[in-house]
This record gives sequence, structure tokens and C-alpha cells, in this order.
Amino acid sequence: MEDGIGFGPALKKLRLARGLSQQSLVNVATREHLSRLERGVSSPNLTLVCDIARELDVHPMSLLALAFAKEVSDPSLRELFATILTDLKLQAPLD
Repeated sequence: MEDGIGFGPALKKLRLARGLSQQSLVNVATREHLSRLERGVSSPNLTLVCDIARELDVHPMSLLALAFAKEVSDPSLRELFATILTDLKLQAPLD
């Protein structure tokens, strides 16, 4: 992924930071599927992203932000969030 580290590495980083094994996430996906996700062989749908984030005890946007960040640093994340805020301001209100 050119725009960041990718979903798989982000998932693995958060999972390991929480001291969890792939097996500990079998409530949302098989260990084999999690392995494919982490290796970038498979891509998750939005429901799975939300389910995995819940199991990791993070907001789904945190998982996605890490996937799209170029690195886990304050400047990289600030740049990403500035882009997101600009994109959202261009849209009509959600209400």
C-alpha cells in the first residue's frame, strides 16, 4: 500500500501490542483468515474491520488510521487526520 503501512501490518501491530495471539481473535475470524489478513493476501470488509477493532478494544478508525499512516509518528498522523478533516468538510452535513 503506497499510502501507508497497510491493513495487515496495522492489525498485527495492534494485536501484538495488546499481547494477543491470532487464536485469541477466533470469535471474529479463523486463525487462517487472520493470517491471510496480516500478510496482505486477503482484505477485510467493513463489518470485519469493526469486529476486529472491537476485539482489540480500539475504535475502527484507529485501526484504519494506523493502516493508512506512513508511520506511527505524530507528524504522519496529524497529516492523515488533516486530510480526513478536509475531505469531510467538502461533504454535505450527515444530518
